[in-house]
Amino acid sequence: MARQAGSPDGSPRAAAVMGRWATASRREAKAEAVYLALVGVTAAAPAVTLIVEHSGTYDVTLRDGSTRHLVLHPRPTVTTASKSALQLAGAAVGTSPLDLPFWGRGVATTWHLSIEDAEILTNQVDLSQLSELQVGIGYQSFLVTQ
Repeated sequence: MARQAGSPDGSPRAAAVMGRWATASRREAKAEAVYLALVGVTAAAPAVTLIVEHSGTYDVTLRDGSTRHLVLHPRPTVTTASKSALQLAGAAVGTSPLDLPFWGRGVATTWHLSIEDAEILTNQVDLSQLSELQVGIGYQSFLVTQ
């Protein structure tokens, strides 16, 4: 069972909502990678294992400027999070549908992050000093000129 923030037991779960794609020059943005950091967290392991879930419901702006609202099944995957700030140096995580279950889905969605109880116990994860949750979404899109 995964812990959920805001739940009666106060256990950790986060949801990030990315609304309609904010960059007018990017169209049909589709997720291809996810990068996570739990800045300030301590654990016995070098990284913390998380579950990241794409909610399945998202908006996409097409190349012609029209928008579509899609509703699909949620897609979770297991990934690791750094315990220090993200250092994006061009490394790709999840470059195909085999690597990442939500590969090719829109980025303008609700993303859920959770840590399983077994991860917290086994790797002695301490979230009490969590100062920042960093999320990076790698994506592909069409670049259009106005």
